[in-house]
Amino acid sequence: MKKAEWIDGNHQKLNTGLKAFDQQVGGLGIGNIIDNVQSSSFVRSWWDKGRDLCDNSGNLWGQNDRAPGILFEFDMKFFYHIPEFVYDYMEELCKKKRESVILYDFHHYNGDRRICDGYVITDQNHHLIKQFFTGPTSKSYGVILECSRYICEEE
Repeated sequence: MKKAEWIDGNHQKLNTGLKAFDQQVGGLGIGNIIDNVQSSSFVRSWWDKGRDLCDNSGNLWGQNDRAPGILFEFDMKFFYHIPEFVYDYMEELCKKKRESVILYDFHHYNGDRRICDGYVITDQNHHLIKQFFTGPTSKSYGVILECSRYICEEE
């Protein structure tokens, strides 16, 4: 994993080849992050039913009461703008795995318009599983490759 260099206390130094992205980055991180250019979160396995919980009335809502996939679907709602093919890949992956994965969304803004450069999926130990390049130009490819260096362990 590449160590971050900082321009100042609020901006990480990046050289992705996409100037707009590099200027908008706060700081890249691993796990659950919301930043100017990164949204990422753990996504639970299709088979994860979580822990037993109590509702507001003190009634136990046990993990056996939850259908497979319900926590996966809850986690994926965070990525409301995700392309269908990435969602389908995540669903297939999370049905095969028994542990959570981390989904990273890297994007930047052109005025008010949000531009998604791509997605990176890692396991819980930050090993790369898959990259998706969804940006409108080849510069988005550079964004995903450079960001992956900061969130993925080297093999």
